[in-house]
Amino acid sequence: MAFATVGDIDIHYDLTDFTDPWQESEVVLLHHGFARNVDFWRPWVPLLARRYRVLRLDSRGCGKTTVPPPGAPYTLEMMVADALGLMDHLGIGKVHWAAEASGGIVGLDVALRHPQRFVELQRTLGDVDLGIDIHVRQQFQIRIGEFDAQPRSAGVAIDLRIDHRDRSRQCAIREGAGPDRYLLAD
Repeated sequence: MAFATVGDIDIHYDLTDFTDPWQESEVVLLHHGFARNVDFWRPWVPLLARRYRVLRLDSRGCGKTTVPPPGAPYTLEMMVADALGLMDHLGIGKVHWAAEASGGIVGLDVALRHPQRFVELQRTLGDVDLGIDIHVRQQFQIRIGEFDAQPRSAGVAIDLRIDHRDRSRQCAIREGAGPDRYLLAD
């Protein structure tokens, strides 16, 4: 685990990479929800790190990242700047953004303002649906809660699901255009 100074805080993060060093690999950014930390995503790291570099961060005021002083502003814009600043610090241009709860809201804001920084946005919200328009979901490849059985492209899709009722977690990496092309599932 490491720290990067971004703006007015030190962001605690972990970048795990077990990919083949002679191949260029994409990055999966795992952003937790409010009042959680990098350990929320720990069970998924072994599932993803062989094929992707996996970036987990403690967001502003959470985990080991700097806690702003009492009364300091805490805004969506600041959280977006924190994530993008960390990506810039690490030289990461584009990510598969996977997020839980408010981490997905941060990701959605980044996707709308900086779509060039995304391969895809994956929200894991269980049964919660924020009413995001289907056209916005399709444009930014947003999947909420359930595995997306619709083919997106001939590329790679990462599907994560949390069932908050029994706290189960599932991960699948799909390559190709169909839902039958899972490379890894747990």
